[in-house]
Amino acid sequence: MPVLGPVASLVINRYNCRICTIIGGILILVGFTSSAFVHSIDVLLITYGVIAGAGTGFSYCAAVVSLGYNFKKYLGITAGVSMTGAALGLFSGGPVIRLFVDNYGLSGTFLLMGGVGANMCACGMLFRPTKLERILKKKRLKNENQTLRESARDAWQRYVLIFQNKAFALYCVSIFSWNLAQSAIYLHLPFYAQSKGTSPESAAALFTGMGGFSLVARVLTGLVVTKQEVDGLILHMGCLGMATVATFLFPLYSATYLGQMIYSSILGFYLASPMVLLSPLTVELVGVDNLAAAIGVGTFVLGSGYLVGPPIAGFIIDIGASYDVSFMVSGCFFLVSSLVTLGAAALHGRSQLPVEPALFTSLTIIPAEAASNISLHARELRENAAAYRSWDTEKPKHIRDINMLIDELERDSTYHTENDNQKTQHSEISSLVDNNTTKPDAAELQEG
Repeated sequence: MPVLGPVASLVINRYNCRICTIIGGILILVGFTSSAFVHSIDVLLITYGVIAGAGTGFSYCAAVVSLGYNFKKYLGITAGVSMTGAALGLFSGGPVIRLFVDNYGLSGTFLLMGGVGANMCACGMLFRPTKLERILKKKRLKNENQTLRESARDAWQRYVLIFQNKAFALYCVSIFSWNLAQSAIYLHLPFYAQSKGTSPESAAALFTGMGGFSLVARVLTGLVVTKQEVDGLILHMGCLGMATVATFLFPLYSATYLGQMIYSSILGFYLASPMVLLSPLTVELVGVDNLAAAIGVGTFVLGSGYLVGPPIAGFIIDIGASYDVSFMVSGCFFLVSSLVTLGAAALHGRSQLPVEPALFTSLTIIPAEAASNISLHARELRENAAAYRSWDTEKPKHIRDINMLIDELERDSTYHTENDNQKTQHSEISSLVDNNTTKPDAAELQEG
């Protein structure tokens, strides 16, 4: 249940990723184990759907947030590698679950899955809180006597601040539309294939092909994002655009099993990238300081799309429409997701507000001397870019250069809390990366 992402983010902000993951593992264990002794579908919806699903949501949110806390320069490739686990699950999950059911029955399968899920507790113990995570926690918890009401108010203010970031708000709309379409397709793809004469076993194998190509795409996406040669929002938009084209054209080549496998492979390849980009894009749009809350919002939107998609797909079939219509509607939602991302990219490129929190977060955890060096080198980068008239056309690249400089200085610095001298540096860096900074006059350009 990714819809519980905001609750998981509150746990992360209040405690840390380790505690959130352990809670998730316990909920998975309790949910699956209790499902083994349930004989009512109504109760199973609670034990399997709510309890075990909540545990999955807690564990997923903590895993994504921990990447942003532990990695900066190589966040893209680490996100890609970590997300390959989901692709492996999609690739092998079906045959493994079928093996469990055939040999141990449904109750035995629930017990085995509970034992597998309990390993999340052991994985959570490895999530050692980083210095950055501890500092952000101290900044949020101003004193030990902060009441629950005050904590809830601070969390609400943080969410309001996040949604004031228009680029991130549009990105959330894109996440919702993309997952709505994806969940509808996952529901109807095997039935659609069977309606074309494919056997149930072969229809289930379509997800195996999807998982294999998803595995490759996740690693490739991580490599591309790490090299910073392609803007993450543009890559997100392009992948959803390709999924749109493949879905619109699917009825034309769905009559054969080869065509169905080709579509599954294309979908697995291009829908893997948006999942990998979730953490890097969130850091880029709202900064590390707001990462936990923003990931909570993102997973809530993602889960909401998954909840809404299947009922819409079922309604289309119930009113007498064909599976072709269902896929056309899903393609429309893919198209909306892609176009909305284009708007987010335009807003993000026009305003530096979304990337400033990342700079500010770094500056709040390094000594004042390092902040002075950053200010000096950032000014040099800004002036050189303006002299060659490349600031407006290549601004994201220059911002990444400044961020890389911060990372290098940060590795040699001791983390500590914010002081008044660093607040002065915030304003200085802000003026350097502001799009409205005065450009040098003709004489300065000639000297450059």
